[in-house]
Amino acid sequence: MLLQQFPDLTWIRTHSKTGFAQALSPQGKPLPKKEWPNVSLWVDSAPTERTKITGTLSLFINLKGSGWVQTEGRDLQVQQQSVALSNLGAEYNLILPKGAETLNFHFGPSLVKSVIQGLSNSDKKLLDGPFATRSSSYHTYPRTLWMQGQLQESIRHIQRYYAHFGNSNPEREEELLHSLLSSLLQTDWDSQPVLQNNNLATRQEMGKRLIWALDFIHGHSNRNFTLDQLAQAACLSKFHLLRCFQRAFGLTPFQYTAKLKADRAEQLVQDPLWEIQEIGAQLGFSEPAAFSRFFKSHFGTTPSAYRKSNLGQVRS
Repeated sequence: MLLQQFPDLTWIRTHSKTGFAQALSPQGKPLPKKEWPNVSLWVDSAPTERTKITGTLSLFINLKGSGWVQTEGRDLQVQQQSVALSNLGAEYNLILPKGAETLNFHFGPSLVKSVIQGLSNSDKKLLDGPFATRSSSYHTYPRTLWMQGQLQESIRHIQRYYAHFGNSNPEREEELLHSLLSSLLQTDWDSQPVLQNNNLATRQEMGKRLIWALDFIHGHSNRNFTLDQLAQAACLSKFHLLRCFQRAFGLTPFQYTAKLKADRAEQLVQDPLWEIQEIGAQLGFSEPAAFSRFFKSHFGTTPSAYRKSNLGQVRS
């Protein structure tokens, strides 16, 4: 179901804590099962703090502005190009400033089970990965993910659907939620650090700290930061961080950051609603010339020339 305003905070705290055991929707209508339903929230926010809510597996997106998701001891900053992921049964706080537009998805356990079964039966995952166990639930590090590829496409599809049809077709909505959740879990798995240490506890601890580094980068992708700041966020020495990050992701932290900026720059340059100077400022460049040099170093041409070429291809 799509909601365009937040439910009463006391109500949602009570019902989420019991896992919707009373099987009632925010409108007081009966739900088909005594569990978290599939709920999507698309809300233009006044300053908002939604605290102490026991969630299901949830995805938090900001379409405008930025915000924070606090869960399992982590403060996850959500920018317009990153998303936050929290776990079933984990308490979360959602903090949004004035002017933020948020689109959040709370996936019911039945949908999660269905998606995991589908992924576990795929040829790619029969023998490897978290889906091979045919578990009915999914647990990950609370983290941010960069919104790109199939995950971004799935988000855009369901956003367009809601904009045109709202709650009018529950069957189609569930299909789109299934596709979105599949993309989300696959993206989460594919972006886990690849570590070679034979000790499981060491791999898990280092994986967690490298994800902390990714969270910091995703939250600061439009700002300059130092290696010391990144190492502090990951609770590692900077030399240990550099070595482990490059082994796990095949890039140094700053190569990874530059790749994110380049991907985002390419998307925005192809969107004629964005002025070129606005794009540079959005990505944290202090002057247009610096953005132009950065863009040319990645794509071999200036942002303006790239846009003209791209628009010409679309017209033809």
